[in-house]
Amino acid sequence: MNQKFKLKYDELRENNPSSQSDENAIVNSETENQNYDRPGNIRNLSFAWPNGTMEFFNYAYLVSCKINVGEEENRITIKFTSDTVTLKGYNLGELFLGLKNQTPSVITQLDARYVSAQDHKNIIVTEISIEMNK
Repeated sequence: MNQKFKLKYDELRENNPSSQSDENAIVNSETENQNYDRPGNIRNLSFAWPNGTMEFFNYAYLVSCKINVGEEENRITIKFTSDTVTLKGYNLGELFLGLKNQTPSVITQLDARYVSAQDHKNIIVTEISIEMNK
């Protein structure tokens, strides 16, 4: 019996099967991108626009990912078997490494007019475009 099972069994006996880390795992998707907190087999990558539209792709169909670091804006091109997703924004290097490790869960686009110069220290996605592959 592994240690994690024993801890969960003890929590179940105490009538508290949910741990504190599970309750704190929820992140406000309107303000920041979300990452998976645990390893798993089935992973999806969701894209969210300011108007409320969302679309997701399964990581299993991710073919390649490429980053172009510009003077001001960065661009990440994500190729899936069916579509190509292009992200534009600031400080996308960390997001690129996250895509390599399949950790991002939701990538949220922010309206460019609300991005200030001080925000350029964080990961900011200002444009998400999806085109169907031919």
